Amino acid sequence: MKTSQAEKAYKRLVARLSALDAAGESKMERTRLGVYWNTGRAIDRYILKYQKRAPLGKVLLVRLAKDLGWNKSNLYYCLEFARAYPVFHTRGKLTWSHYRALLAINDAGVRNRLTELAIREQWSARTLLEKIRELVPSGEGGQVLACLIPKRGKPGVYRVFEAGGKRYYDLGFRVYYLTQAKMKLVPEESLYTYPAEVLEIIDGDTVWVRIDLGFRCVTFQKLRLRGIDAPELGTQAGKEAKRALEAMLRQGPVMMTTSKSEKDKYDRYLADIYAGDVYVNQKLVDEGFAVIVEE
Repeated sequence: MKTSQAEKAYKRLVARLSALDAAGESKMERTRLGVYWNTGRAIDRYILKYQKRAPLGKVLLVRLAKDLGWNKSNLYYCLEFARAYPVFHTRGKLTWSHYRALLAINDAGVRNRLTELAIREQWSARTLLEKIRELVPSGEGGQVLACLIPKRGKPGVYRVFEAGGKRYYDLGFRVYYLTQAKMKLVPEESLYTYPAEVLEIIDGDTVWVRIDLGFRCVTFQKLRLRGIDAPELGTQAGKEAKRALEAMLRQGPVMMTTSKSEKDKYDRYLADIYAGDVYVNQKLVDEGFAVIVEE
């Protein structure tokens, strides 16, 4: 009897803590939406008063991102968020991922109808993106879903350079291998592609990998998927994005392409990742787990 009562009490405890966790997530999301909307409104008011020309607005966002330590793309979305929703109240359970998807629709009427539907039907961000595909005809309000331009070179292709009278293969990641090979011009798009082993998935757009550089050389890197942004891991949408990335990376051997210089603000290399024939960066966007951003 005591065991049964203790077990029932434990289940009530689990239910209570789960409810508190969900309430906490919901409150944080509402707070974040309010911060983003007010940020966008403040930027818009400044631009209208002091920098009415669009090019100057873009310069302002670059400067603000640097001074505030924000991502420039996120500031841009905050600005578009405030412009798209001049009067905003955090209603229903829409998240930042929902609004990022809705901002891709240029037609205000279509966007507002879908916003109301998403609130009423309690659509997930993924379901909303599917509905956008169904309900917005091609060409109405512009192309809704953006596409990345994939990067994929050829494994085992290296650039030869000379230093101190010796020649080296540039294996990438500041790793060099002494060689007697002749120097020749190699197209940039052919370089820095490697087989990789995923060691840990940090969140929906960040992974730890072991990269095979060739010549029995390996490097361990924390990489950010190029051109996309997934929701923060502390949110339900962020957890779903991480699970989706885990599933995608099980679909085949992993290959990845970086560039010599592209990094994010945390000094992580930006990578295009493939699992078999699946271009993972784009698939995360197509299935509603991430959005395309300007790096």
